[in-house]
Amino acid sequence: MEIREGFLSYLVLTDDGRSVTGMIAAQDSKTVTLRNAENQMNILSRDQIESLRALPTSLMPNNLLTGLSDQDIRDLFSYLSLGAQR
Repeated sequence: MEIREGFLSYLVLTDDGRSVTGMIAAQDSKTVTLRNAENQMNILSRDQIESLRALPTSLMPNNLLTGLSDQDIRDLFSYLSLGAQR
């Protein structure tokens, strides 16, 4: 599975032993902000970051559409596209 640019997940290990995962929402010379799967923001000081690396997996659960018919999937995408137009 290929993950589109802008949707990569990252793992940050901090110098105090924490691990934080999410997509990079913002970054500058002093901080990195990760957005997790629950849409919560974690602002991390670069001084605290021991390592920052891209993960080969997505935050999107595997087999999310398993069990849906082709019509169910079309209906879902139609519904989602209506919300994006608002």
